[in-house]
Amino acid sequence: MVEKYQERIDKLKQRFSGLLYFDYPKLEYLTDDIDMPNEDMYRQADLLRHADVLLTEYSTLVLEATFYDLPVVNISLYNFRNTDKPLAYFENYTHIRKLMDEKVMRTAYDYDQLFQHIKDYLSDRNLDSQNRQSMKRKFAHANPGDAATVIGRYLIDLAREKAG
Repeated sequence: MVEKYQERIDKLKQRFSGLLYFDYPKLEYLTDDIDMPNEDMYRQADLLRHADVLLTEYSTLVLEATFYDLPVVNISLYNFRNTDKPLAYFENYTHIRKLMDEKVMRTAYDYDQLFQHIKDYLSDRNLDSQNRQSMKRKFAHANPGDAATVIGRYLIDLAREKAG
């Protein structure tokens, strides 16, 4: 699908060299799901940590962006994957609706809104920050940044308990 827009992407990269980055994770398709290689996850975390604004189309990456208090512009300009359904169709999905209701991102339905949202966030990245922080507290309330350690300790304690 990206190949269809490669010429536009190349022009944008050239025009905004050093300011714009397109990320293409190498998704691995499993029997009933998809997986992302570790190097892609690390790269995306690094991108979120250093970006000024994330542009995306109804991605759950918005949730990860809240952990970095990263402003997000959700782009809803076209139809969904060569169908007659507008991208805004995703707003009916429960997980996307929650992000929209929490106002952790701004959605652009036309180019004027897109440019305005980008300008607004670049002028003041604290716009909507309280909403992003609130969402972060809701999703990472118990063990922010420590989940793997806490889960590991729990499993060790469980194994010790079972061992007697």
